[in-house]
Amino acid sequence: MIDVRVAGDEIDTLLRTEIGDAMQGFRGEPNQEIATASTQDERVKAYWCLYCGAGTPINDRMVPSIYVSTLDFQITVAAGTDDRCLWGIGLVRDALTGAEIASGLISEVEGDLGALRLDRGVTPPRQFLPMTFRLEP
Repeated sequence: MIDVRVAGDEIDTLLRTEIGDAMQGFRGEPNQEIATASTQDERVKAYWCLYCGAGTPINDRMVPSIYVSTLDFQITVAAGTDDRCLWGIGLVRDALTGAEIASGLISEVEGDLGALRLDRGVTPPRQFLPMTFRLEP
């Protein structure tokens, strides 16, 4: 069985280790200002947000341990331009697909992700794409 909280910590650590400072990363919703490209280009740099399962609270570390046989989790990549967003998606896929952590092996869930989406509800607006990955023991 997979402990969701422990697996979330492992996935978070893996992303931060593999991607490093190339992208900002968040566990749930961004909790600080997103870096912009420059003072002239105020569009945001690429960043990722980890959600450890559908319906989990913003901070899944605050819930008691939940055990599952397979964990589907979401990573949303966002950025101020299509190119930055696609670049970030590539980094996240490279970091996670086929990675083995203590809780198991990670794979990307197959399926059509659709086009990049535009979030106009934030300033500055940004492109984003949610992706689903699966962790199996």
